[in-house]
Amino acid sequence: RLHGFLLGNYAIRTGDAHPPGKEGGRFLWGDGRLRLEISGNAAKGKLSLMFKGDVFHDAVANKVGGVVREAYLDTSRAWLDVRLGRQVVT
Repeated sequence: RLHGFLLGNYAIRTGDAHPPGKEGGRFLWGDGRLRLEISGNAAKGKLSLMFKGDVFHDAVANKVGGVVREAYLDTSRAWLDVRLGRQVVT
């Protein structure tokens, strides 16, 4: 299963005047973000995986980055369940 979204928030300078001491680009705020969620199960259902992550672009600083929000692998046996990876526990 693949799920996600693309989000963009931008504010640009419409004139050529810059505030004193603020030379630079036209972006006042710029953020582009791609979030993906990938999950799946093995054919017999004893193994599953989950990945949630973000890739983002900061247009003001002109930097690209990413973060893994969750990523884990589950396995189940008759007497034991094991989850390995990064997960959110609240």
